Amino acid sequence: MKSNNSETEILIKDDGPGFPKDLIEKHRLGEPYIRTADQKNISKYGLGLGTFIGKTLLEKNYANIVFKNSADKEGAEVIIKWKSKSLKII
Repeated sequence: MKSNNSETEILIKDDGPGFPKDLIEKHRLGEPYIRTADQKNISKYGLGLGTFIGKTLLEKNYANIVFKNSADKEGAEVIIKWKSKSLKII
């Protein structure tokens, strides 16, 4: 977590296989009931309702959410940011 007078950021990382590339490229992460188009891995990846609910609740509390894969190692990353002035509203 990083925080200063203008912004607060939480970075969540894991060491799994990361998000399916097709879902990142199409900016579909956070939509309800999505699945990858990668037929080889279709049974492994379901990021449906839980991700959608979490993203929706965070956005309703003025957060900006970014889903991506780690640039330097395997794994997914979720970055959640708020303008510090928005946190004072909550």
